[in-house]
Amino acid sequence: MGGAKKKISMMDQAYHANEIPEQLEEELFKRFMIAKKKVSVKRQVKNVSRISLGIVCSIFILFAGVQNRDFRVWATEIPILGELVSIITGKTYSFQEEKSGVTIAIPRIMGKEEIHDQLNQKYLAEGQQAYEEGIKELKKNGQQIDTTGGYHLLVNDERFLVIDRSIEQTIASTQTKNQFDTLDKQNKVVLSLPLLFKSDDYLSALSKEIEEQMRRRIEKNPESTYFALEDNGSFLLTKDPNFYINKEHQLVIFFDKYEVAPGAMGTQEFIIDTNKIKPLLSDPNYLN
Repeated sequence: MGGAKKKISMMDQAYHANEIPEQLEEELFKRFMIAKKKVSVKRQVKNVSRISLGIVCSIFILFAGVQNRDFRVWATEIPILGELVSIITGKTYSFQEEKSGVTIAIPRIMGKEEIHDQLNQKYLAEGQQAYEEGIKELKKNGQQIDTTGGYHLLVNDERFLVIDRSIEQTIASTQTKNQFDTLDKQNKVVLSLPLLFKSDDYLSALSKEIEEQMRRRIEKNPESTYFALEDNGSFLLTKDPNFYINKEHQLVIFFDKYEVAPGAMGTQEFIIDTNKIKPLLSDPNYLN
């Protein structure tokens, strides 16, 4: 951390040593102060500190071009960076016996918005529940059992924050259940399919697209199979499926292992072509 502070101190001196257009100077100084504050964050969020230093380094690259008039004009039009949202492990529940155990890692969003607090409270409550259920299963089951809960950060850009939380339980075989939260940062709301679409027609439209993809996968690999398509059946969503928005801002429908196909095929994800659902979206340009 000391090395980071030293670099920032040197950059601070370089900042005051350069003659910069007034508008650019104000813009860069605001960015510098944002990044400088983040370097002092506690060790438990050291990843955020690294990102902050990277931001500072990027800012001072701008100084190399301030003598170029075209560069100065472009730089003065750069918008101020938004608040960096980071994810840390807020709490871990753990219990271990000789052959069995329960470990649940709970994510915590480091942000100042009310929606961040709401999600953190939800994660804590659901994490506690998962831990208690894991302990009950461990005590009533006479064989070795392991329950592990964790999370992955899938997307964290200007538009969306997407977190995948999973509970994995191993007795004789392993079963995993995933839950996704897609936070719209700009509108400060957690997405649901009814919010994303303007009518209930989306279930049939998604069903049709998913079935087409299933059939293409079977054609590509004849050993593949889907429960709904056996005996010339068809696929139909009867309730909202698990979903998330990926890095390309596409809708992805997700099914856990064993949910729509044999366990050997693992989890199943279907990326939905935005052009095919655009007329059904509440805002046709939302996923652009």
